[in-house]
Amino acid sequence: MLSNNMDANAALALALRLEALERQVSACGSDETLPLESRVAQLSLAIDKATEPHASLQKLLKEACCIDDTLQAPNADETLLDPQSKLALVLDHDTRMRSFVAQMEACERLNDQGVAGAGRLATHESLQERLHVCAEQQKQHMHELDIMQRHITELATQYERYTDQLSHIFIALDKSIRKIEAAAMS
Repeated sequence: MLSNNMDANAALALALRLEALERQVSACGSDETLPLESRVAQLSLAIDKATEPHASLQKLLKEACCIDDTLQAPNADETLLDPQSKLALVLDHDTRMRSFVAQMEACERLNDQGVAGAGRLATHESLQERLHVCAEQQKQHMHELDIMQRHITELATQYERYTDQLSHIFIALDKSIRKIEAAAMS
């Protein structure tokens, strides 16, 4: 009796997981009268077909979230959960699945635009004009900076000449003062 109850709970959990995945992956669910294995196979094919043009997404799905792990019935040795807990677990993953579907739709839109796998290159063309304007502004700023650097260099050179001249004046003044003092002492 307990074994039948465990099998029924496992089947219910699998059916709920499968139904949630079917709703997320396809607009309409598959025929619920089909055996679970057939529904799992259809769902697996639908996911494979949706991810077929996207090699990086296929790799991610194979590595991170293998569908076989998601759809396998729990072993009899695992702690049994009541149907409400299992349903809660399925519903907890609803946001992740919705996010996955939204990402898949975005990938499909990018693929339709011919920029699949290119990130945000669809906006690249509109940025080209702004980039050109910024490059021109940068050239103008660099030219102004060069002019200011030349002025600063000229000013520093004039200051150096001024200090040299003052230094020579003070040296000459010092020599004159020493001569006057020497003449006054003699």
